Amino acid sequence: MEQYRQTLQQQMNQVENELAKQKTTYERNQALHKEQLISDLDFEKIKLDYEYMIRNRDIVAETQKTQLASREEQIRSLETQLQSMEASLMTSKKKLEALIIRAPITGQLTLLDAEIGQFKAPGAPIGQIDVIDAFSVRAQIDEHYITRVEAGKTGDFDLAGKTYELKVRRVFPAVRDNRFEVDMDFVGQAPADLRRGQTLHIRLELGDVAEAILVARGGFWDTTGGNWIYKLDASGKVALKHPIRLGRYNPQVYEVLEGLQPGDKVITSSYESFGDMERLVLK
Repeated sequence: MEQYRQTLQQQMNQVENELAKQKTTYERNQALHKEQLISDLDFEKIKLDYEYMIRNRDIVAETQKTQLASREEQIRSLETQLQSMEASLMTSKKKLEALIIRAPITGQLTLLDAEIGQFKAPGAPIGQIDVIDAFSVRAQIDEHYITRVEAGKTGDFDLAGKTYELKVRRVFPAVRDNRFEVDMDFVGQAPADLRRGQTLHIRLELGDVAEAILVARGGFWDTTGGNWIYKLDASGKVALKHPIRLGRYNPQVYEVLEGLQPGDKVITSSYESFGDMERLVLK
């Protein structure tokens, strides 16, 4: 628009310059005509040219005014179109942003129930966010220990070569399938790669450390109920039924309260194939 204004100004300057020259010629010849130094015909021709250039100057000025008004109207129209495009762009951006799903909390996406092209109603759940810093552990413990587990007890587990400590926060007294549950919180930082539903093997401290005779857990319990076990004699070739009494246990061992001494050799595998034999001969 500025360049167009400059072009029109240059045109008007040329018209004004030519008019100024013609005016000078007209005024000189007018003086000569009064002195009758030029003929009426020559003066009349000069006068007509001068008047023509005046009218032409006015026409050019009016034309330029109209052209400028037209250009200004075009600019206003373009500005209106630009505003409309900006409004449409903002609407498109809002629609695009509406397609971005943001969780109300910061965490880790552990469940996503959505497929490309799938319709989801407003408010329908599409995923699950776990707050890693708020992870806790729910452990199932044999009912045998229900009187020995209370809030504040500590435990630990190993994961990826590191040991992490836990503390019992809550004990659920209800027993199901011979087990009860406890909730445990992390003492310090939780593992970064922990996942919901992951199984952990936790060592829970139930009391003071004490010496005890231990026997490895095995299939013999299913047959004997922990009331007896096949014990090898001194020769190591004969095993006899031997009464025992077991106490506490964990996933690896039973505590022997009566019936065995350190160094005794026993059979801990399944007894299903032995029937009701009192004596086994090992070959």
